[in-house]
Parts: sequence; C-alpha cells; structure tokens
Amino acid sequence: MQNNHWLKPQLQAISDWRLQRISALLLAPLSIWLIVFLQKCLHGSFADVWQWLHNPINRLGVFGWLLIALYHAALGCQVVLEDYVSNIPLRHRAIDVSRGVFLLIMALVLAVFVLIQIR
Repeated sequence: MQNNHWLKPQLQAISDWRLQRISALLLAPLSIWLIVFLQKCLHGSFADVWQWLHNPINRLGVFGWLLIALYHAALGCQVVLEDYVSNIPLRHRAIDVSRGVFLLIMALVLAVFVLIQIR
C-alpha cells in the first residue's frame, strides 16, 4: 500500500477552508442580532438593554455571534501564520499560542453568558 503522508495536510487544509466558509455563512444572519444589540446599547437605557438581553433568543444570537466570530478569527490567524511564518517549529508554536488565546477569550465569553443567564 502506498504511503500518502502528503495527503493529510491537504485534507486538513480543505477542512479548515470549509469550516471558515461555514462560520462566515453563520456570521451573516447573526450579524443582524449584533447590529440590533449595538443599536440598543447606543440609544437605549441600561434597563432596556438588560431586558433585551434576558430574552433567550437575543442572548443566544449575540453570544453565538461572538463565539462564531472568535472561531472564524482563530481560523484566519492560523492561515496567516501558516502562510507567513517560514520557520516550521516557530509556526507550530505560534499557532498553538494563537489557539490558546482564542480559547481563553471564548471561555471568558461563555462565562459572561452564564453570569447573565444566572441573573
């Protein structure tokens, strides 16, 4: 059987490309929630914004947008690092650090989501 060790990175790249396109497609309709939320924040009172965020659909839309946007940004940063960092070990370390930073930010967003849901 022939060793196709060159095939795995190509398949991973195709998978990353698809995931980035899917996340972009999900961000498009969710951006409506973000625009409405920002409009409320700019022109509404704190009580109005808080009440709007307590609606589960609105909360899910805003926090869903945040999480998907962070995931999309993480994929984009990985592509930039893969394209422009020529030192392979440094590239892998930079990608790992980038993933860790985005996971930390996502965990903080989820923590805020849980705290808002509790109140």
